[in-house]
Amino acid sequence: ILLEEISEEFRLYVISTVDIEKITNDEIIISPNPTNGFFAVNGNDVQSIEILNINGETVFKKTYQNKSSFNNEIDISNLSNGIYFIRINTTSTSVVEKIIKY
Repeated sequence: ILLEEISEEFRLYVISTVDIEKITNDEIIISPNPTNGFFAVNGNDVQSIEILNINGETVFKKTYQNKSSFNNEIDISNLSNGIYFIRINTTSTSVVEKIIKY
């Protein structure tokens, strides 16, 4: 990322991006969001779920060996209130969504 100063303004140029395809809501559903600590992830072929805090640190990670081991109930009640990011990896793609815990 380059920052170029122009008088008192800054311009931001993105040189490279992370290739994460956003899945449509028809394929992955996270609810409820905001959450009090318990929420469900519904989707097909989920291989892993990772939750990151605002600093990018992993605070929850679960890998599913097969479709029958996938449990869509996620418990983050032990985490502090705030904004988190959930990364859901499926057999075909990855998606990152914001979740809010209150």
